[in-house]
Amino acid sequence: MSFILKKKLLNLYNFKPSGPFLLSFGILVGGTSFTMFLNFFLGVIDQIYIIYALFTWFWLRIVEILFNILSKKNNKLFSFSLSWQFPILLICLLGLFHIKLPIYFLASIALIDLLLFFLINIYKNINLSWQKMIIGFVAGSIIIGLSNIHTGTLPWINELAYVGIVGTDYLRDAAVANSWSEYSSISHGIHGLLFEPYHVLFAIFIDPFISDTVNVIKVFTILANIMMPTFLIYGCSKLIIYMGSTYISKNWLLILMFFILTFASIDYVLGQRSLLIATLLYISVIPLLYYAVSKSKINNLEIIVLSFLVPVTIFARAFHGLFLLGLICYFLSVKKNSQKIIILSSIIFSFLFIILYFGQTDRASSAIGFGYYQYFLNSSDLYINSFLIPIILFIFFLILKKNPINLKNIKQIVNNKFLFFLLFACLLILVLALRTSGYSDTFYQLLPTFWFLFFFLITPEFKLLLFTKADESLIFDKSVIKYFLLISLFIVSIAFFKKHLVSINNDSGTLKHTVKSVRILNDNWNFQKDNKFLMDDVNINYCKKNKFDIFCEIRSKLFGLSKLNEFTNNVYPKKILQKAKDISLKLNGTTAIYISPKNQYWSFFQYKEGVVTADIKSSLYFMALGKMPLIFGVKSESTDLAYSINTAHKNFGTLKNLDLLGTDNDLCSHAKKVKVDNIILFGSNLDTRILKCN
Repeated sequence: MSFILKKKLLNLYNFKPSGPFLLSFGILVGGTSFTMFLNFFLGVIDQIYIIYALFTWFWLRIVEILFNILSKKNNKLFSFSLSWQFPILLICLLGLFHIKLPIYFLASIALIDLLLFFLINIYKNINLSWQKMIIGFVAGSIIIGLSNIHTGTLPWINELAYVGIVGTDYLRDAAVANSWSEYSSISHGIHGLLFEPYHVLFAIFIDPFISDTVNVIKVFTILANIMMPTFLIYGCSKLIIYMGSTYISKNWLLILMFFILTFASIDYVLGQRSLLIATLLYISVIPLLYYAVSKSKINNLEIIVLSFLVPVTIFARAFHGLFLLGLICYFLSVKKNSQKIIILSSIIFSFLFIILYFGQTDRASSAIGFGYYQYFLNSSDLYINSFLIPIILFIFFLILKKNPINLKNIKQIVNNKFLFFLLFACLLILVLALRTSGYSDTFYQLLPTFWFLFFFLITPEFKLLLFTKADESLIFDKSVIKYFLLISLFIVSIAFFKKHLVSINNDSGTLKHTVKSVRILNDNWNFQKDNKFLMDDVNINYCKKNKFDIFCEIRSKLFGLSKLNEFTNNVYPKKILQKAKDISLKLNGTTAIYISPKNQYWSFFQYKEGVVTADIKSSLYFMALGKMPLIFGVKSESTDLAYSINTAHKNFGTLKNLDLLGTDNDLCSHAKKVKVDNIILFGSNLDTRILKCN
């Protein structure tokens, strides 16, 4: 028995590690090193980042092993899709039932596996391609670092969130995640547990990672810096290799870097949680779509998996799902009847879900064409703006080149499934983009189309549309193409660095804005004079005593304080939050917080000298950071369509003085409507009164 177990265990190490796997390991080490360095810069050594890095290795190994096993008997594209989506959907299933992952146990297994992996492969003289690991480490550290500095998803965000120096969307996502994790509710927590339709699959996905020691803000940092860059690189590499033409597959590393620096918009994917989970699902959908178009014979199982992923992706991100919903309509005309029934069922369910769920939001209605033209006329983003129109025109050029006016040629185009599918997709892009309501929505509508078109344009079928065999032998056998790729990569690298270095060197960049905001709060910002990046006249006595903290002096001169966590613990919002949490521990049921309009809590988020944050931050603060909802927590002047502001106003959630809200019975009547059992009432200061409504 022990011999059999030992043999099966060793079989896990018989597969030669793929290039994408080794590159992704380098990315993992780079992202973890970058995160640990910044954490050490704050004067903290937090082992949790190492633990989650080991868990990421465990996850990556599961995908690689599953793929190697499945690809023995199945198509590689379908095998990759199954192996990729299995752990994602499993984690979502755990989150649906609030089952926590045994992270420390899995990390222990991962550490043993990591050691065995390298020891066995080195012993067998397996080529581990150290060059790819080094490339992954260096490129990963730079790209992850610049992307997360640009979006602000850095380790210190866990402390800065308590003083409001964080994007409003960040607090919104944290509030939604805590609402799901604590109350199984889809709510922003600004008026009890008032329901608001939202892309909530990301909250279900991260629920298993949240614990008493790892709050939701820290999970966001782990996802953006360690886990997701690793998986994005691995997934995209696999797609390029297995979907790309022969030349593309051989030069997959160059194509990958070009994609990551351009169309992938990796900083947005890492910085937007709902976009992140939608992208993870999208990576498993793209090969299925290609498989369904390029292969004449496809089994019901593949169609079932594809049809299942469409509504799941809609739940993750409506724009991604809507595009997929349009794409699978194409297959109603080309698949057999049994498959058409499966696809039609998915279309009907998805359409009803969009209407009945997302149709309840204030952003569901918009003027035709407004968002599209506003976006293309005003966008300053080079690739997302400029490349969509040429790609669509290029597809139409291919069709016009075949003289579609001729009926015979029209028939040939229709018979060419791949070309007809691309035409269908381009028309769908135009229709959907015309329906979005503004600049931001149009960007998020176009982003999945860029991913889709990029991976379809590198396929052998697309190459056949462009080149004859004579052209192929003339062009693709020449090394000049490789030099062309290198030059293109150099150009897009310059554009990427130019965009992201703004976050370091520009006054409006994330880094300088963060430093300025902290100094304003601790009275170390001079509005009358120029301010140096590193201050001279700052107290560094603590740093002289604590010589082991080598970054203490730099940190003090940068922020005007030596210990960031001590500062955030003493700000007024954190004090009122901590007091509310202490009181709520003694109460049964759901406890909401009412804070008088006269309380200085509301004015804290309006910084000095006109540096004002959105009022909505004060409304999201308690649920995002304390896992407790406010009640009557939205200011009357707040009218944003997002963050359930209007929903709260319509349901009597506007902030008012107590005497205008009525008696205790009136308060409890409102509380019951938003699933609240107790209210902790704060007056003009930290004094409290408890109202039990259960």
